[in-house]
Amino acid sequence: MSDNTGIDKPASGSYLSLLRNPSFVFLWLSNTVSRMGDILLRLALVWFVLEKTGSALKVGILMVFQILPLVILGLLAGVIVDHVDRKKIMIASDIFRGTALLALPVLSATGMLQIWHVYIVAALLSCASAFFFPAAMAAIPGVVEDSELFSANAFFGMSSQAVEVIGAGLGGFFLAWAGSMWGIYLDSASFFISAGFLFFISLKRQKLEKGKFEFSRAGKEIKDGLVFIRRDLYIMFVVSSVLLVNFILGPVEVLDAVFSERVLNAGVAGFGLLGGANAAGVLFGSLIAGKLPLGFGKRESLKLIVSALAAVGVFLVMFSFTKHLYPAMAFYVLIGTSIGLCNVPVLSLIQRLVPDDMRGRVFATLNTFILGAQPLAMAIGTALADRIGVVPVYRIAGLLTVVAMAACIPLIPKLLPPKKEDVTIGF
Repeated sequence: MSDNTGIDKPASGSYLSLLRNPSFVFLWLSNTVSRMGDILLRLALVWFVLEKTGSALKVGILMVFQILPLVILGLLAGVIVDHVDRKKIMIASDIFRGTALLALPVLSATGMLQIWHVYIVAALLSCASAFFFPAAMAAIPGVVEDSELFSANAFFGMSSQAVEVIGAGLGGFFLAWAGSMWGIYLDSASFFISAGFLFFISLKRQKLEKGKFEFSRAGKEIKDGLVFIRRDLYIMFVVSSVLLVNFILGPVEVLDAVFSERVLNAGVAGFGLLGGANAAGVLFGSLIAGKLPLGFGKRESLKLIVSALAAVGVFLVMFSFTKHLYPAMAFYVLIGTSIGLCNVPVLSLIQRLVPDDMRGRVFATLNTFILGAQPLAMAIGTALADRIGVVPVYRIAGLLTVVAMAACIPLIPKLLPPKKEDVTIGF
């Protein structure tokens, strides 16, 4: 495949060919096992804090300790990921998380466990996760060919959503039966198993940022990453579009519980079913994106991203008019499908077009800004819901998303080279 033109079309990547690639399989198994453990841990920690304190505020503080380290360390982690072997970073992150988690059952067994211990361990886990996420996303091009990126990201997306649906349901039953500490034991084990899988992957030679990492240069290298995004108009457009829509839709996940209770009269069961419907949609959308026709390039990818995000807004507005659970679930399947169709090309474009020695910083920047904007978006959305009601907030969010994507359409021709020079992302 040519790096500069779309003239040479890549061989179509298939899920079967990916499963014949041992490094991809071990990376995928690591991600799947770790994600299952993460879901169980999320439930276990929230349930433990709620069980011991009965305070929603204390649960909220737990969330702060989980999110804040990701925001604070995100940009620095991206720099380190571009300087250090990504396989080693992922293995070290998993071993650190598995070991840190064991502190909780040990403290519990000795009768010394306090809520602040849970907060500290949650923060330590997030610190390690800040390094693991950009390393894992930047590592995918190191185990597959460029022509397989769409299929690889679709495969990861589908398995993640399948684990989300299955893990959330079974995890709740398991914790009710065995208790929170057993959930923590299992999650600790999942990190060590994940690290074991990672030992068997073989990454293509990573192009490291020149020179050893020095903290004194970290600020400059973070700035270099931000400047790269700003100067590459195509990447800037993709990243900005995703950040904007994530900010607009930020309150929706929080308000789903209120919508289920007050509008659908479906309570917590309906809330769970809406989340499951969304996850099923993302899984389906990822499946479709992974099987798009041969020669799908920058031009087509950009149109797909904008169209999919606009579709999210349209379906969200339609969702706001529903009064019954099943139609609401149907719209959430459509919303999730649109999100899946957007996620795969976004990840594939960044992996394909961003230089290897800059890729960690770009992924870290995207993740940091999304997480950093969440609290503000949720605060605005929930405050509006209290003042004007939950239904108008959904409609405003949906309409803003559609308007934002419509405003992007005239910019597309300015970002793209002439048709004959279009870069084929391929899969």
